[in-house]
Amino acid sequence: MNARLENDLINLYDDNEILIGSLKIKSNFKESELVLNNQTFKLIRDGWKTKIIEDSIEKFNLKTNSLLGNTEVLETGHKITGEWGIKWATKLIDDKENTLLKIRNENSFLDNGKYEI
Repeated sequence: MNARLENDLINLYDDNEILIGSLKIKSNFKESELVLNNQTFKLIRDGWKTKIIEDSIEKFNLKTNSLLGNTEVLETGHKITGEWGIKWATKLIDDKENTLLKIRNENSFLDNGKYEI
């Protein structure tokens, strides 16, 4: 999979270059929209907390640690955290610290709008 910034959307493609989903972030970062397989989720941020809503139903609540920036999905214990080093990344880990998903920029030094997943 890979992701590209195109027309103010972060588009996610599979290995056959078929569009899987998109992420639209407004400039104030208070409300975003995630589209996956014809499902639309709204992400509404209020300070260090974010609600994920689908069809007016609250699905998940996220809480960000103000010091480290790590985010926890309160209902599952999963966390979104950073990985530091030459090939830094953002990763999703479960409540037992197992890496479930890792996303990083294709180029470690410049943001070329392409990401490895």
